[in-house]
Amino acid sequence: QIADQVSVALSNSSLVTALKKLNLGTLEALARTVDAKSTWTAGHSERVTLLSVKIAQVLGWDEKQLESMKRGAYLHDIGKIGIPLSILDKPGRLTEEEYEIVKDHPEIGARILEPIEAYADVIPMVLQHHEKYNGKGYPHGIAGEEISMGARIMAVADVYDAVASDRPYRQGWIEEKAISMIKEESGEHFDPQVVDAFLTAISE
Repeated sequence: QIADQVSVALSNSSLVTALKKLNLGTLEALARTVDAKSTWTAGHSERVTLLSVKIAQVLGWDEKQLESMKRGAYLHDIGKIGIPLSILDKPGRLTEEEYEIVKDHPEIGARILEPIEAYADVIPMVLQHHEKYNGKGYPHGIAGEEISMGARIMAVADVYDAVASDRPYRQGWIEEKAISMIKEESGEHFDPQVVDAFLTAISE
């Protein structure tokens, strides 16, 4: 199933061409294209990128690492181009079967990027951004420091933006509620070190 979805995604030759360009403007445009597939995700990748970079800065990342963080965050949902729009834009909650299809997107994204050597450093971020610190995430159920730091950072930024933004089946949470949830999931869904950096980043 994943192979079929990747095949569909790669059928657009302009995608591969764009990915071979390391210009951040190109990646930003590509992220907007992916987000525009659903009316509910417009701007998501850009917001996740901005917050991920702020968190990484608090953690002391250098310029080269921050550049990698930007690229990974812009591309973190690229695998969703292989997910049917009927699922991404569904007005109600997903069925178990539909959710399993959505859960394929990190692996689809990683396989899209795999042939491009220049993106080797961001593939773990794309593949692992839905892993959980306690090992109960997907796609591989890895835990703790097995998860790349970039993916651990992105996990916080991604979830924060997702819960704070409107979705077809619910309104976005108020900021205080979203922050409270991130705190509560420290040590479970999220790396405690990253949560602390997130709290610093959003207070600045």
